[in-house]
Amino acid sequence: AKALDGSTATFFDSSVADGQYVGLDLGEAAQTAPVLASPSPGVSAQPVSVALSTATPGALIRYTLDGSVPTATNGLAYTGPLSLSATATVVARAFAPDLADSQIFTGTW
Repeated sequence: AKALDGSTATFFDSSVADGQYVGLDLGEAAQTAPVLASPSPGVSAQPVSVALSTATPGALIRYTLDGSVPTATNGLAYTGPLSLSATATVVARAFAPDLADSQIFTGTW
């Protein structure tokens, strides 16, 4: 009942050892929206142009083509559709101020 009482003096006591943990899942309200790709990942006999987007206004999308996970400072900044002429795996993530990083997107074309 006191989890959100606003008092920094509130504490939690438990009869179980190490049972004082309280977690809050703020869900979508605190996280950058996931990266979406168009077209969806899949096999193509022709070169493909892949557009990345996120529903979070002002978010920066970073991506890699080497399988590593992008961070706020690592990876290429997405500026427009990716031209893929050979099989490639794109790993992408969106970042926005004051929000948790988006989930990691992985797709192979």
